[in-house]
Amino acid sequence: MQVAMIVYSGLSYRREVFKWNFAKNNQQFKKTVLALRAIGGTTNTKKALEIGLELMETRNKSIPSLIMVVTDGRSADDPKIPAEQLQRVPNTWVFAAATGDPEAVDKKELLQITGNINHVILQSGRELAADITHCSTNLTPER
Repeated sequence: MQVAMIVYSGLSYRREVFKWNFAKNNQQFKKTVLALRAIGGTTNTKKALEIGLELMETRNKSIPSLIMVVTDGRSADDPKIPAEQLQRVPNTWVFAAATGDPEAVDKKELLQITGNINHVILQSGRELAADITHCSTNLTPER
């Protein structure tokens, strides 16, 4: 599995892009993910997905891709169009995980992002981050 990551917030806030295979092994991946902190500000999921589309152009197309959108579940912009474009990329699965209160998130938006209700994850904060890290490293063979 190949891994890239975009850490995002509002349009004028800092954005970090970790390009494909930024982590050379599971230990490096865990260290990077567990060191991430919330940026704060407005959530602009549309912009993050647009950057994701650009990253998808540089991936190894022979390797399956899993896109995990971790969000507070309420974007300030409409992520529908870039989400639909990502859903159409061959050999790719899109998941969305909401970190906020599961009762307060926009479930319709999460479904728009993934295109599949079974790819929507509702859980809170650090517990979610730990679960995603655990699942990702279990899917990736150690190099």
